Amino acid sequence: MIGREQSVNAMQLMLSWMPALTAFVLPLHPRLSAISLLIWSLLALPYALFTTKPQIDGGTQNPLRDWIGVGSVLYFVMLAVGMLWTHDMEMGWFALEVKSSMWLMPLLFYIQHTYVLGRVWVKRAIGAFVIGLALYMLYRLGFALATPDEMSWRYDGLAGPFHPTYMAAYLLIGMLIYPSDWKGRRFFLIVAGLFMGLLASKAGWIIGGVILVWRFVGTRWTKKKWDASWILACVFLLIGAIMGDAGRMGELLKHVPTQSSTAAVESLGDGVPEVSASPQSGSTAGRLQAWSASWELLKGHPWGVGTGDVTDELVVVYRDRNAEYALKKRMNPHSAYWQIAVNTGWLGLLVMLLWWGGALFQACRCKAYRMQLFILIILLNGIFESIFELQQGVVAWTFIGLMIHAMDVRED
Repeated sequence: MIGREQSVNAMQLMLSWMPALTAFVLPLHPRLSAISLLIWSLLALPYALFTTKPQIDGGTQNPLRDWIGVGSVLYFVMLAVGMLWTHDMEMGWFALEVKSSMWLMPLLFYIQHTYVLGRVWVKRAIGAFVIGLALYMLYRLGFALATPDEMSWRYDGLAGPFHPTYMAAYLLIGMLIYPSDWKGRRFFLIVAGLFMGLLASKAGWIIGGVILVWRFVGTRWTKKKWDASWILACVFLLIGAIMGDAGRMGELLKHVPTQSSTAAVESLGDGVPEVSASPQSGSTAGRLQAWSASWELLKGHPWGVGTGDVTDELVVVYRDRNAEYALKKRMNPHSAYWQIAVNTGWLGLLVMLLWWGGALFQACRCKAYRMQLFILIILLNGIFESIFELQQGVVAWTFIGLMIHAMDVRED
């Protein structure tokens, strides 16, 4: 009897550290989180099946009653339904494999909620994520110092195995959930802001600037005093952006409509700009081409083209429209909203909007300020990237959302 009790306690102890391990490796390398989730699953699933007396934890939030968890599962279900009319079954099954954490993660967090008492595992996970980010920045900056290549100081040379936009979002989230009672908070915010600027992600610049300024103003509402750390982080983001620009902002501004220039927008008749017949280059031009092509597909396929056929169908449109940049890169829709709409049509888009719209409503109702900002980061990044296509996005957004919800973070 004593042996069984000791075994149960040992399993609970290991489970209490698994979210922290996942959070720690998440910003270190995309593949490490898959290994961590495998270990976590091998511990949690048998434990839940063979433990006869679950202990409901009143100290954390049940993810199966939360829009983050429920919406994630519904989104995966929509992708699975999209397999019914896809032609490229191999690509479709691969897409479901990459996104399998969308149903696995809520299940694992439910087991944590049911069998692992207390909030200590949540606090460990948040701390581990911040430490992982700090080590990542230290390593990448050290690598840049030791490498003569100037490109190692900016964009994908600095981001390493991560997409620069994803890493910019990681850093921004890390800045928001950094424990206020930790030493070195201001230094972390400044370095993270500078790093975000050097990553030279245009989406990262725009979203980071908006959130940091919003956070600075928000301190006046909640604490009745200004917290200059946030404006310092914004200033260093701007410094990093200037250092890492290399023409990226200029390429973006070329596509801003003006009275004297309509190079980026030729027609607004259908509410979406058409792709120019002239060969445009650059990531901004590619996005415009991808968004326009996605709209063309959605008009002809209101139920979507199928989970595995999105890129192939887009390539046909790119070729017809002479969208050379998007064709050369075989670009996906480069927007989470267009991605699910082309995948599974208007119904899929509705599910995604309910997922994050419901989560935002829930966060506002509970006055969970950091959760509100996290959701805003997701919604804004979803405009510019298909953030639920790569594993470094699928795992991160679901895990971090459930992690913040589990702690029920309030503005301190």
